Amino acid sequence: MKKIFAAPIAACAVLLASVCAFAQENANGTAAKKFKLVLGEPSVVAQGPTYEEAGWGPFQFPGLMRTADGKIFCSFSAGPDNTESYEYKSNIPHSYVSDDQGKTWRLPDGKPILAEDWKTRVNFIARNAAAADWIDKYEPVWKSEDGKRRLYYAKDAPEFAQTLEAISYDASGKGTAWRATIDWPYMPIVYENGRVMQTTSWAALGSNRIALPNGKTYFAIYAHGFDCETGAVAYGWHYNVYVFSSDDGGLNWRYESQILTTPEYCSENHEGLCEPCMNILPDGSVAMLMRTGSGAPSYFVRSTDSCKTWSKPEKFDDVGVLPKMITLGCGVTLASYGRPGVFVRGTAAVDGGAWGPRVDLGIKGDAATSGQYSCCYTSLLPLDDRTALVAYSDFQYPSRDDPDKPVKTILVRTVSVIFESEIN
Repeated sequence: MKKIFAAPIAACAVLLASVCAFAQENANGTAAKKFKLVLGEPSVVAQGPTYEEAGWGPFQFPGLMRTADGKIFCSFSAGPDNTESYEYKSNIPHSYVSDDQGKTWRLPDGKPILAEDWKTRVNFIARNAAAADWIDKYEPVWKSEDGKRRLYYAKDAPEFAQTLEAISYDASGKGTAWRATIDWPYMPIVYENGRVMQTTSWAALGSNRIALPNGKTYFAIYAHGFDCETGAVAYGWHYNVYVFSSDDGGLNWRYESQILTTPEYCSENHEGLCEPCMNILPDGSVAMLMRTGSGAPSYFVRSTDSCKTWSKPEKFDDVGVLPKMITLGCGVTLASYGRPGVFVRGTAAVDGGAWGPRVDLGIKGDAATSGQYSCCYTSLLPLDDRTALVAYSDFQYPSRDDPDKPVKTILVRTVSVIFESEIN
C-alpha cells in the first residue's frame, strides 16, 4: 500500500509562536506546578479538494484512536454534515494509520482495526432518522410555533424503540451487533420536519465512555428533551446533556444524571449544552466540557460522586465546539476546542481548576468566516506521559502537489508539557 508522507513532527525543543507559560493553583489554593505547552510542527494525515470544491462535510471532524498493536488510527468525515449521513457510504478514503506516533500516515492494509480497549469497547451504531407517519396520533408535550419541531414522551408511544443498537468486538476485530436496553425516565421522542431521531443516533453523538473504580461505565449524550426529574421542558428547543451508567459492560444502561440548559448558559439563538466530553481527573473526580454553539461559550462541570450530581456550570472559554479533554501521566490535563480558531489549554490542578491561557494552533477566521478555514473540531490522544497528539482540520493548507493551491487537510501535531523546573 502506498504510504502518505508528511513533514516530520518537530522535537519538543522547537518552540513555535503558540507557547504559553503560567502558574496555577488548585481550587483550595495549593500551588500547582508551572509549565509550558509546546506545539510541534503540523503533519499531514490526508488532503482533499478545495473548500469551494468539496463544501462543508468531507475532510472534517477527525478522530484519533490507539490500536491494539500500538499504532494510531485517524478517521474523519467523507460525507455531508447532516442526519442522513449517519449511514453514508463514500468511496473517499477516510481512515489512515500511523506506525510512528503520527509523523507519517498510510492507508490501512485491509486487516481489521482493533481498538486498544477492545475488551471493554462498545460502539453504538448510528441509524438514520425514521419515518414518523404514526406520530400524529399522539399529543406533543411541546412544539414550536410552526409545528415542525415537537417533543413527546417515549413511554406513551410504543412505536418508538427504546433500545440501542450497539456493536462489540472480539480479538480478531470482528464486530457483533446486539440490542442494548436503556432505562431513561422521560425519554424524549424528538420530531423534526416529519422525522424522528433514533436513540442510536443520540448515543453515537455521545461522549467518550469512561470506567470508574466502582466497576461502572459511563457515557453522556446530548438531545432535545425533558427534565428527567419532572418531565417538564427545560428551555424549549435546546439541547440538554444526559449521563448514563452500565454495570454489565454496556448490555444495559440506566439514566444517572442530567445537566439542563437554561438562559443563564445559552442565548435563545444557540443550541444549548451539547457535545459533552468526560474525563477522569487526577483527584478521581469526573470533569465534563460542553459546547453551547458555534462562536458561543463552552462550559466546565465536575462530579465528585460518580456522575450522580454535577457542579454549577462555569464558563470555560468564549468558544468551544466539540471540546476534548485528556489527562497525561505527568498530571497535566489538556483540552482542545475552537470555532472560530483552534486552541489547546492545560491545567496542572488535580481538580481541574485554574486553566491556563489558550494556545492558538494558527487557524484563521472570525465568527462569520471560520467555516471557510476549519471545522474546528479536534481529537486528543496521549503519546506518552508528557505529550499528546491533537488532530484538526485546515481548509486552507497548501497542497502537496501544488503549494499555491489551498486544500482541505486533516492535520496532527504534538502538544508537549515542559515544567518550569526543567526550563531553568
